[in-house]
Amino acid sequence: MKRGILLLLFLLLVPLATATGITFGTDANNLLQVKISVDRTVPAMIQPGEYFDLYLSLETEGVQSSTSIINIDDLRNVELDFVEDFPFTLESDDDGVRSLGTVKPGTEYSIKYRVKVDDDASPGDYDLKFLFSSSVDESITTPSLEISVLSIDSTLNVVSIETNPELLSPGEPAELSVTIRNDAFSQFRNLEASLSIDGNSIPIVPYKSSKEQSLVSLSPGEEHTFVFSIIAEEDATAGVYKIPLAITYRDVNSSVHYKNDTFGILIGSDADLSFNLEEFTAFKKYTNGEIIVSTSNIGPTEVKYLTLKLLPGEGYEIIGPDSEYLGNLGSDDFETSSFDIYVKQKENVDLNLLATYKDSYNQEFEESIILSLPIYTSSEIKSYGLDGNTTSIWTFIFYVLGIAFVYYCYKGWRREKKFDLAIKHGFKRTIQLPFRVLLFFRPSNLRKVPKKIRELFDDL
Repeated sequence: MKRGILLLLFLLLVPLATATGITFGTDANNLLQVKISVDRTVPAMIQPGEYFDLYLSLETEGVQSSTSIINIDDLRNVELDFVEDFPFTLESDDDGVRSLGTVKPGTEYSIKYRVKVDDDASPGDYDLKFLFSSSVDESITTPSLEISVLSIDSTLNVVSIETNPELLSPGEPAELSVTIRNDAFSQFRNLEASLSIDGNSIPIVPYKSSKEQSLVSLSPGEEHTFVFSIIAEEDATAGVYKIPLAITYRDVNSSVHYKNDTFGILIGSDADLSFNLEEFTAFKKYTNGEIIVSTSNIGPTEVKYLTLKLLPGEGYEIIGPDSEYLGNLGSDDFETSSFDIYVKQKENVDLNLLATYKDSYNQEFEESIILSLPIYTSSEIKSYGLDGNTTSIWTFIFYVLGIAFVYYCYKGWRREKKFDLAIKHGFKRTIQLPFRVLLFFRPSNLRKVPKKIRELFDDL
């Protein structure tokens, strides 16, 4: 703020300092006066090593006597010649002579010079002279005009450093924007900004671009943003990483300046947790049982201080502890929590859970979860085998085949009295058994079944 006020005052005062003028006579009696004034300089602040445009005005007037103004004639063949003297010089193709021709009294004439200030000029006020010639006077050296030269300020500031997104995710591209501002009174040239990201301790690399950016020039008060494309390595650990920034630039004297800075970049990602109802024994109205909930970290960063709590709900009551501390949960890891509840309704029950945890930067988060607990009728429980009493048909077939294998092995042993032949006989007959059963149910056999049943009863 103070710097801005000082700069404003300086800008207001500079025109006053440079808007000087000189007056001199052209004839022996000094009856004809010539006035040369500085209208302005562009830029207003003149600095070593820089060019500036000098705008002059010239006019003539007569000297007033005790009674009236003396009449004077027009000046003919008027020329103004710039006198080069340290620290001021003109461009190489400019001889410094400005021909005005005939100058009428009371008429103002404009003159412009392109002036270079020497690189070695020190701050201060310098004299600037001209040679004036006309039809009246062959050549007159004018009095001195004062021109102020200012010191060079090499202040280059980093205004802001931003990343998009703010939190870099491993393996995801991002943009890094570094904004600088020229707070000096002179132009900077050949600006170069580079990131020192070559070390093994920084898991960030350039992405489809260079780690260096350049700028030809930066005018006083102007801002520029260097944009770097970067990417965090896929196996980067979440955390804050310090990135060194180096900026080099030259002032108007071609002196090299260095600016080094360090800033932090955040690597990580938002937590990504998955919750599932793994097991449950409470699945019927007016029953109590256990539910087991699994919590999986499917994100790339670690979750810390994880706690899972079962909240009260309409369709159930909590029996025993309602929360379980799971601790830290790494990427691609999971933990389970168990709760005892009493079911109060015959429809599916919504279980309300709350997960609290902290991320890699110790920021605390809460996540609400709703899991549906299915509730079954008695007939559904029996049909689905949820009571443990229903035996699978495949289990029954397995048992039958096992008994048949033992039976046929026994028969083979009684006949052959050799173990290997008994096993072979058992395998063969067991494999044939399903086909024999299928052949038994062929139509010709089924027609004989009633007759065989009658014969069985007749034998009884």
